[in-house]
Amino acid sequence: MLVVLVGIGLVAWSWWPEPPRARQYRPVAACLLVDDDITRGPAASAWAGMQDASTESLARVQYIEIQGPPTAESATSTLAGLTTSGRCTAVVAVDERAITAARAEAGAHPDLAFVLVDGGGGEQGSPNVTVIDGSSTEEIREQTRREILRLVG
Repeated sequence: MLVVLVGIGLVAWSWWPEPPRARQYRPVAACLLVDDDITRGPAASAWAGMQDASTESLARVQYIEIQGPPTAESATSTLAGLTTSGRCTAVVAVDERAITAARAEAGAHPDLAFVLVDGGGGEQGSPNVTVIDGSSTEEIREQTRREILRLVG
């Protein structure tokens, strides 16, 4: 009887599913710089595209809210924290303050890629800047996904 129970236990153990494993991310990251709300508008679409790209490429994605008062200086200060820490391979900027700060800082950080979600279709400026047309939420999502995949290789 004991041999039968041990046999059943071994068979059950061998068929037991493996525990889920944590995702092994690649050493690249894309950061979304926003005013404060990623739940609606272009920020939500860009964030969804970044998450899609992360699923496909295993690149880490995160969003960073601009800290401090609603001024251009606070956006530049928050962005400076991202550019000097080395934690972002690419910065996706959404909202006027974030885009203004990214345009101002892009030339000083040629090793960092900047993606601007700008419905106004502004100029790229620096060679490390890509502008995404914000005409529709699905286009923003898809263009952001494609651009992050291109940048993280």
